[in-house]
Amino acid sequence: MRQAFARPVLSRTPWRTPMRGVYLASAATPPGPGVHGMPGWLAARQALRDTAEPTELTELFG
Repeated sequence: MRQAFARPVLSRTPWRTPMRGVYLASAATPPGPGVHGMPGWLAARQALRDTAEPTELTELFG
């Protein structure tokens, strides 16, 4: 049951991995499996937050 709420790790940023610049965007990350693309979107937002320059997704994809 723990995996339903804390996968792959219990963290505020489960998309970030210990390797710098590597993010996890799979069904193993919140909000979980489905055909919605939210894990990738959330991982992309986290990657943008971690960069030195503030960038919004709308600036990249207009």
